[in-house]
Amino acid sequence: KYFGLSTGSKGFQLLEKLDELRTVYGVIPEFGVFPFLEIHYQLGKLVLISHYLHHAFNMMLSDCFDRFGERGFYESDKVHASIVAERNKTAALIVIELVRLVVTAGRKGKPHISLRELAACIPTLYSIWVSKNSTSYKNRQLHRAFDGVVELLEQKTVLFNELQELTVNIPRLKVSSPNEVIRISFNNNRGRGEKSNEK
Repeated sequence: KYFGLSTGSKGFQLLEKLDELRTVYGVIPEFGVFPFLEIHYQLGKLVLISHYLHHAFNMMLSDCFDRFGERGFYESDKVHASIVAERNKTAALIVIELVRLVVTAGRKGKPHISLRELAACIPTLYSIWVSKNSTSYKNRQLHRAFDGVVELLEQKTVLFNELQELTVNIPRLKVSSPNEVIRISFNNNRGRGEKSNEK
């Protein structure tokens, strides 16, 4: 799709921008230095390889295994890829994290999360709490971060189509109340008539 836009002086110079990343290297302490991006052209297709991200992700998964005794990974197709284009990036990340809670609810049992726990998963959200700004300003930032989260869940995920009686209850947001809990409830009706699960 983007190849067609990569023409002319005003076009999106995709190949030129990617070529700039060839000279970037990632350092993993006590492990090595790896190229961030390799670019190959094969049969008319662009193939991108990142040795750095490959090793970094494997180290993260190994850390999850060491801490929790199982390979710590999950994946879901419940979120539309177009969410990455949203202007409110923090809201988009919140939505992705809430979807993770829902799709792992069967294993975890209780899909809920406190604002403190959510902030620990999302660096831009955490930065609001630790900033030196006034409390009123941080509260405004917090409200802005969650602005449109429910709408994004409705428009950029399939949860409301697949789960019956899905509700998302986001509490009154204040940096002084990090232990407030976002609760999600739904009827996960998969043929056994399960009752509503609440997180």
